[in-house]
Amino acid sequence: MVIVCHSLGGIIVKQALCVANKQFHRYRSIVNAIAGIIFLSTPHRYADKAACAVRFREILEATMGRGSKVTNAIIEREGTILLDLADRFEGISLRTPMLSAYELRESRISSTPLRPKYQQVSTESLIESQY
Repeated sequence: MVIVCHSLGGIIVKQALCVANKQFHRYRSIVNAIAGIIFLSTPHRYADKAACAVRFREILEATMGRGSKVTNAIIEREGTILLDLADRFEGISLRTPMLSAYELRESRISSTPLRPKYQQVSTESLIESQY
């Protein structure tokens, strides 16, 4: 099985794999069936805490809907949860190849450009691979 996930779907996959790792005896057959994981525009960890806060704000603003006020308290609370998940995911020992990719150029939907703040603009490597 190859898991392909996009954006916040990647966060769901990470959480599911952390649960599966913790309860390996229960989910062994599923974990062992995973031949690879492809993350498309999934937020991962950023070395800079300020960059994390900016990305988390962008994600929350994109998912909460128009007119929703994303306060610094919300960013702190939700960001802490995402960072905890990133730590837990990095701590599990999957022997599964993983690929992470994201766009570096502006995308268009129906000739309307996406706002730059909703695009991945990280200067980290375009493709990260773990084995």
